[in-house]
Amino acid sequence: MKLTSYWLDTSQPFNEGASKPLEGHYDVAIVGGGLTGSSAALALAKKGARVALLEAETIGNAASGRNGGMCNNGFAQNYAIMAGKHGKPAANALYKAFDAGVDMVERLVQEEKIDCSFSRVGKLKLAAKPEHYDVLARSQELLAANVDPGTRMIARADLRDEVGTSRYYGG
Repeated sequence: MKLTSYWLDTSQPFNEGASKPLEGHYDVAIVGGGLTGSSAALALAKKGARVALLEAETIGNAASGRNGGMCNNGFAQNYAIMAGKHGKPAANALYKAFDAGVDMVERLVQEEKIDCSFSRVGKLKLAAKPEHYDVLARSQELLAANVDPGTRMIARADLRDEVGTSRYYGG
């Protein structure tokens, strides 16, 4: 089994970091060289800040280099539950914030000419049980009516075309 992330396996290694204690004055110290830390360091440096990016291992070594979960619009929680708990305006704002995050990643990829095969292909929540499909359908109906009219449900009969299996009950 291969344990190296695709990103680390196909990218040029970052060899420009300091291996000794840093000296001098820095405006900002950022701990963690994942996607968030690296992009924050870049944004601050572009604004003229002297930035120290501190990473214990390899840049992009942990979650940022192993999955694309941070490039996911919406949120993992059920929209209906979020709207019920925090109100529709707050749930909508959270949903839109996740969309803006994906927009920012796409913008960074373009501006920095990052060769990473970035592609927006959508998002699919799957129903592992029949009752999950009903919960997803109720949530999607509210989501489409309040914040994301581009969402849609996929019936079990049509799901094989999307994911190549009939194991799930829809999405």
